Amino acid sequence: MARDVDEELDQRLATLATSPRGGLVLVTGASTAGKTRALSAALDRTMPERMLVAPPEDTDLRPLPTWLKQGAARAPQGWVVWLDDLDRHLAASGLTPSLVTELGHAGAVVAATIRQNHLQALHPSSTDHTLGAGVGYAVLKTPPILLERRWTPTERERARASADERLVRAAADERFGVAEQLAAGPVLESIWRSGPDSGHPRGYALVAAAVGLAQAGVSSP
Repeated sequence: MARDVDEELDQRLATLATSPRGGLVLVTGASTAGKTRALSAALDRTMPERMLVAPPEDTDLRPLPTWLKQGAARAPQGWVVWLDDLDRHLAASGLTPSLVTELGHAGAVVAATIRQNHLQALHPSSTDHTLGAGVGYAVLKTPPILLERRWTPTERERARASADERLVRAAADERFGVAEQLAAGPVLESIWRSGPDSGHPRGYALVAAAVGLAQAGVSSP
């Protein structure tokens, strides 16, 4: 389903595709806003022939430009380096603006997503220069494309015209984001709020522990 940011996404990706320096496209928004879906769909529209590389979270990306150049024959149309949840890649990756440029010289465009609250927590200020050394926070200065969790009236109208009944129902309920509806978020929330008497006390206890840990700031499994 088309989102209002699709045109801007396509334009940025198309610009980077023709630049010898490559670059980074960063999509931000709340959880379940549809960041991953929107960015992957834009890549499919603008550079479907490129080879995609998705490094694990703990990968050092500094050797990647050399690896891409050595494998150029396998990707004659170029590469896409996919960094979903960019904040999970920053500490180990060595990702910096200069590395993004090196990846561009190797024929790669970097496509990344990050939750908006994580971006706000990590984004370097204009006066704080203590974060950039070796861990890649400077790349967060790239102007992100914001994808709202709650769909706009125009987006909901397009969804209501869809032949997919699930999408039509999700778009009709404006209390929640469409992606939340499709992920059964309201139903899960109702079950959660009914407490351990819902029939699965051990399962409830596990979820309660997970929620507590997340609220305490633990973000990794």
